[in-house]
Amino acid sequence: MSSPQSVTISPSQPQYYYFRFPNGVDSVQVRGRSENKICSVIGVQEVGCPVFDLLRNVEFIGKFQTQTTQSSITVQAKEFQSRKFFVVLLAHPDDSICNDKQQSKSSVNDSKATDGNYQPASSTSSDDEARLKNMTLEIIPTKPCSVYWTGTMVMTSVFLCFYIAFLVYACVQCR
Repeated sequence: MSSPQSVTISPSQPQYYYFRFPNGVDSVQVRGRSENKICSVIGVQEVGCPVFDLLRNVEFIGKFQTQTTQSSITVQAKEFQSRKFFVVLLAHPDDSICNDKQQSKSSVNDSKATDGNYQPASSTSSDDEARLKNMTLEIIPTKPCSVYWTGTMVMTSVFLCFYIAFLVYACVQCR
């Protein structure tokens, strides 16, 4: 599969990566990890134009998940006709979506504006630089269903043997 990729994202610079399922792999896990707790989104979508790589449209196609330090999305090849997809990484301009306890910058700016002070509506470059998120993206294969079925059947057989042995023992004791 792919080796872990170090990625830097910001609200104004989303990143996206292309992935194609290799032969014999039907399911993968897309993992995002980061040391900082800046709120971000990791999304998976069909390869095609346009790429939905903005906060306002990333949720319209495929799967997505918000992330602070870790995220994981399981993707199956049958979800994509072409057996390939884009992984989209976006940083939020504030942490309000990931953390309800922290007040967002926009609500702080709104309260200042009501006091008669004018505040810029867009973030400055220093705000954007402060919102840089360094993360590691990794795509790893998941175990095939046969592994889970084998484990399930082995444990079911063990319990079934226990119950049969107990039933035989109970029948012998009742005589």
